[in-house]
Amino acid sequence: MTGRDPLHLILGCLSAAFLCREIPFAGTSVGVYVALVALVVWVVLWRKRLAAPLEHGQTKSWLLVTAGMYVLSQVIARRVFADRHLGIHMGILPQEELLHIPMEEVCETVAHICLIVTSFAGSFRPIRAGGSADERG
Repeated sequence: MTGRDPLHLILGCLSAAFLCREIPFAGTSVGVYVALVALVVWVVLWRKRLAAPLEHGQTKSWLLVTAGMYVLSQVIARRVFADRHLGIHMGILPQEELLHIPMEEVCETVAHICLIVTSFAGSFRPIRAGGSADERG
């Protein structure tokens, strides 16, 4: 019998919330914030059950890559690579003013994809009848 790891279940819900944020429709903004608050409460209640799945497979690596891509997208969105922020004549990226929006969107999209992959990869583990995956020996 197989079941969902609680960590991957929460990551799947987080992926869905971020996806709703990217596809705007009526009620998206409020709904995403309500979902995030519910996920925080869920994480606090399940904090002991969430640590064990981090040690299985490549979940930790995928989460680090995902976080790194989100951080990079925000750095690009803040125009950190522009010449006005670096104090040099020409910024690190030539024509940064034309490229910052597409680069930020690509990084954010890659981060969303990484989160979706993380939420599904390795999320099903064998469980004993009547118990959870975390109760195994």
